[in-house]
Amino acid sequence: MAVATRFTTQRTTTRRRRRTAPKRWTFDENCDYTAYYCLRAFNTGSVCGKTIYYNHMTFKNYCMIEYVNCMERYDVWQVTHMGPCFPVKLFTDYLHYEYDNDDFLDRDYMVEDM
Repeated sequence: MAVATRFTTQRTTTRRRRRTAPKRWTFDENCDYTAYYCLRAFNTGSVCGKTIYYNHMTFKNYCMIEYVNCMERYDVWQVTHMGPCFPVKLFTDYLHYEYDNDDFLDRDYMVEDM
């Protein structure tokens, strides 16, 4: 029979259940992770985005812009500013404004020797 020491005494405390990470959902498309697991830092509220052709669109948050870029397989949308997009009126009145005191433009000129 073994000698009872402090290393062989019976355990008197119960084992605690260790904390585990929550199970992650699996998706068929990799882009779905961006939309589903949006980080708190990116939950910014509405975001205005634009394309290179200056098409503006309001997105729910920054993750939605990343999701759309991922689904289109190209970085089409860029963040313009935080908040919803504001409507821009097309400029139709092209007026000519004459300058005052611009005679010096006609008076001074340079001719280079050829």
